[in-house]
Amino acid sequence: MKIVFFTDFYYPDLNGVSSAVDLSAHGLRNLGHTVYIVAPAAARPTPEDHPDVIRLPSAPGMWHKEMRDGYMTPKNARLIKSLNADIFHFHTNGVTGIGGMRIMFALNVPAVAHYHTDYEEYSKIYRGMWAGLLTGSLFGPLFVGQQKAWPESWQGIKPKKTFKEWNENMVRNVVRLSYIYFQNVIVPSQKMKDKLRSYGVKSRITILP
Repeated sequence: MKIVFFTDFYYPDLNGVSSAVDLSAHGLRNLGHTVYIVAPAAARPTPEDHPDVIRLPSAPGMWHKEMRDGYMTPKNARLIKSLNADIFHFHTNGVTGIGGMRIMFALNVPAVAHYHTDYEEYSKIYRGMWAGLLTGSLFGPLFVGQQKAWPESWQGIKPKKTFKEWNENMVRNVVRLSYIYFQNVIVPSQKMKDKLRSYGVKSRITILP
C-alpha cells in the first residue's frame, strides 16, 4: 500500500509523537508498504531525512512553543495528490494535519487517525493551548473545507460558569469533531478509548499500545 502520514511533530524534535511516527513508518516499510511522512520543516536543515519525508514550509508554532506549524502550499498539495495514496494516516490535527484533511476531503481518500495525547489533561498543564482550541472551533471547518460542521463546532465555545468548564467543553467538542471523519481511530490504551467514546466519537477505535 501507499500510506501518507501527517504529523505536526517529527524529528529532529524528540517527543512521543515523533517516536511513534518513526516506529510506525519503519514497521510498515518492513512489511513492504510505502510510507510518506508529511511534516513541518525543522528550524534547521535536516539532511538525514528519509527520501519519502515531505517537509512543509514552517514557522514557530502560534499556540505551542515546542512545535512548528507546517503550512500546506499548492505545490505540496499537488505533490501529495500525485502520490495516489491508498490511505491517509493522521497522527495529529494541528496545522499540518488540517492541511492534510483538506486534501483528504477533496480526494475522498480513506483515512485513519491516531489519538496520541490526552488533550483534556494536557490543556490543564499547558494553558496556552486554549487559544489554539478556540481558533480551531471558530475556523476549523473553514480550514478543512467542511463549513457544514460550523454549527457543531461553535457549540464548544458557548459560555460556561467557569473558565475550567469552558475549556473542558471546548476540548471535548474539538476532539469529537476532529475524529468523527475517520474510518478508524488508533489509541494507546483502554482509558483513551473510553475518553473518546465519552466525547461522542462513534468511529471504530483500535487499541495499539
